[in-house]
Amino acid sequence: MNTFTISDLQIDAALLSAAESVLREDETLAGFVEQSIGQGVRLRQMQRDSIARGLAGAEDAERTGDYIGADEVLRELDEMRLAKERDGGR
Repeated sequence: MNTFTISDLQIDAALLSAAESVLREDETLAGFVEQSIGQGVRLRQMQRDSIARGLAGAEDAERTGDYIGADEVLRELDEMRLAKERDGGR
């Protein structure tokens, strides 16, 4: 795996101080930044994939006419909530 150095990364002093204040024992700022970038990348990939699935589902529903309307979904959710309340929240 190739690694690269980001040498001209400028960080606001307050953000740098906040980041340093949450470092764990034996954790470096560089390690924290690398981990944060990795988490950000994974989050954005999941968001992108989720949006793609949603759009594909919407296109499929429009093409086939097979979908459940918002009113029906909300009605079913309300019925589920009421049933939970009757059961004492269990």
